[in-house]
Amino acid sequence: MKGNTSKRNHKPGRKSNGSGYLVKRGNTWTARWKVAGKIVSQSLHTSDRREAELELARLSAPRTGLRDRSAVRKLVRVMSAQLSDVTEQVRTASVPVSQLYELWQSSPLRGRGKGQTLDAYRVHVHKFVEWLGRRYPEITNARDVSRVVAEEYILHRAATRSPNTVVKSLNILAAVWRSLCVQYGLEFNPWSAERIARPKLQTFTRRPLTDAECDKLLEVADDTQRLRILLALDAGLRLGDVVTLKWPEIDFERRIIMRDTRKTGMKVIPPLSERLAAALAERLKGTKDKEGYIFPADVARLRNGEKTDKISDEMSALFTKAGIKTHETGPDGKKHLVASFHSLRHTFVSRLMERGVNPYYVQRAVGHSTMTMTAHYDHSAAEEIRKALDGKK
Repeated sequence: MKGNTSKRNHKPGRKSNGSGYLVKRGNTWTARWKVAGKIVSQSLHTSDRREAELELARLSAPRTGLRDRSAVRKLVRVMSAQLSDVTEQVRTASVPVSQLYELWQSSPLRGRGKGQTLDAYRVHVHKFVEWLGRRYPEITNARDVSRVVAEEYILHRAATRSPNTVVKSLNILAAVWRSLCVQYGLEFNPWSAERIARPKLQTFTRRPLTDAECDKLLEVADDTQRLRILLALDAGLRLGDVVTLKWPEIDFERRIIMRDTRKTGMKVIPPLSERLAAALAERLKGTKDKEGYIFPADVARLRNGEKTDKISDEMSALFTKAGIKTHETGPDGKKHLVASFHSLRHTFVSRLMERGVNPYYVQRAVGHSTMTMTAHYDHSAAEEIRKALDGKK
């Protein structure tokens, strides 16, 4: 009876040596093999017998070869030798201590850090490399840096640096080694938390300011200082981003700032409150270069080799003038910084959280999150934050 019945086109002998056999169902050929007592099938997607036979031969070749135990043993020996060669190459790979930062920076495993984050990594790695060159000049390969060496370096740092700085060094060096362990096959990470305990962090941090302190600060500030303050207090910008802000980054129509931060390189889109927008518009009136910097004098100082430290000191002096206590004496008898320009950023975050703004929006506005948002979603966040700043619902 003809029709849709299967046509078996094989002979029992064709199953010998694991070569498989062909079965035709309808117009399509299928290959079959007996594996561990079970039938395995695979469609060959062709109606041409010659093509089917060639494909069956190709697919059966590995199966046929592996039935020969001597062939299997030879294959295993070859693969083991090759694997041993690769393992030895990885084990002896040179990871020069002098190139630690460059190797980490070029590694695809290092993460997305940019701007000042990269600067921090460079500084901390180079400090370790310089110390190692003085203390252990014979150690030139990263794989020879032991836990004992790592602990000695941390004790050296702790003698002159705060616990916070020591922890930062530890975490940076641990991250660098973590990337190198994967990429170059280093056997262990001497800086990991499992090997070196982190010192207890100091609890003294810069606090947010009260409304009265903010009002007094704005009262004693001149026009330039007042605008700096508002960019931190109402937009959450760091001092480095404030002094290098450009006019094209201000969108008066949508009332937002679009900024790639200096510290991390990530994009933030904080809002313009009513008073910040008014202060920026007033400064723009007397500006000739509307494509340039908002604070060209500050930028000129940075170009001359100055960091933002001096500008920060000037703003701290303004805090003192406003009657705001900038330092407190801790239980250790030392004075700790508790209020500075960065406190304005803390105040921005605290105000928004107190007023019930979505915490995710706040994180996006200040640039703490590494997740990339769409422009529309960021603008929605800016809208909610602006309403909270302006006291609207």
